[in-house]
Amino acid sequence: MKTRVLRLLIVDDEPMVRASLTSSLSQRTDIAVTEAASGDEAIEKIKVEDYDLALLDLRLPFATEGLDVLAEIKRIKPQTGVMMMNDYGDGSKTVEAMKLGAMDFIPKGPGFEPIVEFKIDKFLRTAQLISFRESLIRTMYEDSRRLKDAQGKGEALGVLLGSLLASIGFIEISRDLNTEAEEIDLVFRNESYDWKWEHESKIILVECKNWHSQRVGKNEFVLFKEKIENRAGRCKLGFLVCTERFAGTIEKEMLRSSKSELLVAPIDGDDLRQLVEAQNRSQALRGFVDRALLI
Repeated sequence: MKTRVLRLLIVDDEPMVRASLTSSLSQRTDIAVTEAASGDEAIEKIKVEDYDLALLDLRLPFATEGLDVLAEIKRIKPQTGVMMMNDYGDGSKTVEAMKLGAMDFIPKGPGFEPIVEFKIDKFLRTAQLISFRESLIRTMYEDSRRLKDAQGKGEALGVLLGSLLASIGFIEISRDLNTEAEEIDLVFRNESYDWKWEHESKIILVECKNWHSQRVGKNEFVLFKEKIENRAGRCKLGFLVCTERFAGTIEKEMLRSSKSELLVAPIDGDDLRQLVEAQNRSQALRGFVDRALLI
């Protein structure tokens, strides 16, 4: 969020629901409320305004329109948080909404306004923490580019990658791990809340190369892939990160070893900047994995 005032969009075809929520929430100085009486109206407002959060009714006039509106919001403004409101139980739609990007479900009923306010307060606290985290990520990124000594730049890059992957839901379990035979920069456990990662291995390795005098190439790729292979089958995915550009030998080696069930996804300097600036970081990182699969 860019300001401390929460920009909230309430989407519901029932005037009484909108009026009740607007009446209770408009009394607060930290919330600016806008209403939409239909999915079409909501989408038009989303196109021209930036909202931090949308309260979206699951059952709009046309069958599953609530899910359609959710998908469109996430396509147009993926950074907008969406909480679904529902006055009946439907487990399949709940699962589908979560896959489309809904962050919560609020059951409708008598006196449900306090529940809405509780959820919004939780969202505000989380948003403040996220804003602080994103500020630190940008600082660490600049440090990884600005610092002159190799050790300082390498440490800053490691901290940056740890924070970037943590923001997606990967849990750092080891850094600068030295075994008798290997050095591993970062080890993560895949605990991402994004369903797109649920079929990836639980252990993910990251190798950081903050080189400027030479390009990272085939040899570094092969050595890193061997580190993945040495994890007793528990690891199938790794990210090889450099702050400049990779040598052309990387792509040739990826083609040569493409039949392997293990995957190394390269991330160069331009990719790293994109990851830092991405509004949907999980989607951006997933794009790098998909790109590696299609080489």
